[in-house]
Amino acid sequence: MRTDERSGPQIWPRRTALLLDGTDMTLPQRLAVVMGREADGVSQEMLNAAHKRVCLPMYGFNDSLNLSVATAMMLHHLFLCCPEARGDLPSERKRALRVDWYSRLARTDAQRAEFLSQVDNPPPPFIDVRRPDAHRTSWVPPKIARKEQEQTASLVEQRQALREEAAAGQQQPEND
Repeated sequence: MRTDERSGPQIWPRRTALLLDGTDMTLPQRLAVVMGREADGVSQEMLNAAHKRVCLPMYGFNDSLNLSVATAMMLHHLFLCCPEARGDLPSERKRALRVDWYSRLARTDAQRAEFLSQVDNPPPPFIDVRRPDAHRTSWVPPKIARKEQEQTASLVEQRQALREEAAAGQQQPEND
């Protein structure tokens, strides 16, 4: 395969990267997942220190993902490979993290007191983090939404007027 080095695309082989396309991967006891910046990836020093490189399977023309999407997909796949990796923090460390984060989340002293009262008995994690169905609607600009409401109200009024006319026509006796 020949390409023009000045104007043709660069070819970057990925022979050294393991494709994450199954769940038969064995994870080490301790693992650091390093994600590089969108602009230039990870440093050469980090690449040299890495024990293994992995990549997500991608198909089609686009060969890039937003960093947050790639990170979420990577972690999701690793948790599929090793579900026991979740929640291995000691309870003291979990409590310390809750105290730290509950304090940061609070905007007022009253909120802080309420949040910190739940440190030892935290709320259960979300099972489904998606928005409730009532909030999963497409956004319509207010001006268009108002216009649609006005049109709907007008149609309702027209139908009601037609029903009233039809009912009035049936009630009038015919003159011979």
